[in-house]
Formats: sequence, C-alpha cells, structure tokens
Amino acid sequence: MRILVTLMFFASATAGAQTIYKCTVDGKPTYSDTPCQAGTSAVIDVPRPPQVDTSLDTSLELARREKLSAQMEKERHKREAQDEREQERSARAANAQSKKCDAARLKQKEAEQAVNDASIKKYEHAQAIAARAADAASLECKQ
Repeated sequence: MRILVTLMFFASATAGAQTIYKCTVDGKPTYSDTPCQAGTSAVIDVPRPPQVDTSLDTSLELARREKLSAQMEKERHKREAQDEREQERSARAANAQSKKCDAARLKQKEAEQAVNDASIKKYEHAQAIAARAADAASLECKQ
C-alpha cells in the first residue's frame, strides 16, 4: 500500500512539472501539452504541488488505526464473553428442562406399572393417575 501511495506521489509530482500550452483557434481556447499549429499560443506555467511531509501523516494514521484496532478487539472480547454466558445459561436451562422431562417420564412409567399391578377395585383409580402422569410428561417434554 505504501509503495502504491509513494509511486502515485512521484507520478503526480512529475505531472505537475509539465508545460501546458493554451491555444486559441476561432475564439475557442484549447489546452495541450504540445505547441499550437495555428492560432495564438500561450505557455501556462503550472506550479509544482507543495511538498507534503507524509511521515507525520502516516505515523498519526498508524497510531489512529492501532487505537481503533485495540478498541475493536476489546469490543469483540466483550461480545464473546457475553455470548459464552448466554450459551451457559441456555445449557443450564436445557439441562433443567431435561431433568423435569425425565422425572415426568419416570412418574408416567411408575403409574403405568401401578395400573398393571392394580387389583380390579383400584384399577380405575390407577388408570386416572397414569393418564394424569402421561399428560404431565407430554407437557414437560415438549420439544
């Protein structure tokens, strides 16, 4: 990048040193880098562009970019830490939900076993408990 800027700087410095001719043909001015063939001609001296101390500009630009880079890196670390905390929070919530679901499924299996083991008198009561356990498991284990 620096080489390109330096080359452009030197190219523009030599371009400014050229002689420009102003030609007037039939009352219309034209500008050229060669003398006029016909009509009136005038030489226009183009002053050289002022010398610019690029070392100061580049050091200031470099310092500005380094400061911006440090600021952006700090913001990136802050976002990454926040994302990590959010992922941990989501993992804890998913783990808690999984435990609730497992507990509800276990309760459902126990209720179904109670239905199978129930005597005729307690069969309807065990079936109602099993149905409620199945409903609770389906609510807890929604994906």
